[in-house]
Amino acid sequence: MKRVKFVFSLLPLATIILLASCNKDIMSGEMEEITDGLMMQKSAEEAEKDPDALTLKCQGCQPEEMRAQLDACAVITDSGDGVFPRTITIDYGTEGCGTDDKHLKKGKIIVRISADMATVGAVRTVTFENFFVGEREMSGTRSLTNISTEVNNQPVFAYEDNIVMSHDGKKRTKTASGTRTWIAGYETSNVCTDDKFEMTGSATMSCRDNKTVTRVILEPIVFDASCGHPISGVEQMTDPKGKKHTLDFGDGTCDNEATVTHDNGETETVDLDEMRMHKRPGRR
Repeated sequence: MKRVKFVFSLLPLATIILLASCNKDIMSGEMEEITDGLMMQKSAEEAEKDPDALTLKCQGCQPEEMRAQLDACAVITDSGDGVFPRTITIDYGTEGCGTDDKHLKKGKIIVRISADMATVGAVRTVTFENFFVGEREMSGTRSLTNISTEVNNQPVFAYEDNIVMSHDGKKRTKTASGTRTWIAGYETSNVCTDDKFEMTGSATMSCRDNKTVTRVILEPIVFDASCGHPISGVEQMTDPKGKKHTLDFGDGTCDNEATVTHDNGETETVDLDEMRMHKRPGRR
């Protein structure tokens, strides 16, 4: 089993991706609700990196090996290797860990696993205590269950999220469910760049004034560790006014862009590094 730090939900999804955010009251909202949702999802993915590194990529690791997977400033408390249920607490302190201020982590993540995550039926539950990614506070629960039907090199996990994100005085809630399949790289040791994951599912976000935005993955989204971005897949978001926005991550080529097509036919490009959008010349 691999013993390297990895982002199971890579991205700028890298999990996973777009969760549209609250609808704006101005026309630029079609762009803002998507880019704002990208930032929220990015925060959620940052929160999942270290639990993934410890429980999926470092199964059976001793505490010393665990520490090597995380930022040096993170403090790990482990109830005991090989003893289940097992609780691992990752404490980033009050000053925070990381080199990127936008994704600096503060507070605690509590990880509880019922069995080694390579075991069919094993469940991982992640909760938060005064936890921030940048200026976004996160609370709620994220669960991951190994639902593989047979022992092979493509384990399947069911995920379920019930998350609350607070930022700039605004609170957003997100519920999501679906599957993540490890489609390549599971069998190689000490290598993460050959890993690929495929994601399916749907999500709902509730915002101010009880408005909701929904997201459905129409074609499985594929994440390639060697790229750092989704390389293919299509998802559709429906805003509070019922308008649909389709996001296409491409044909498998590695780049930092995705194409958004609004229900009025207008097409724009999302920069997955900057989380910004721009219109494609001559396209509607």
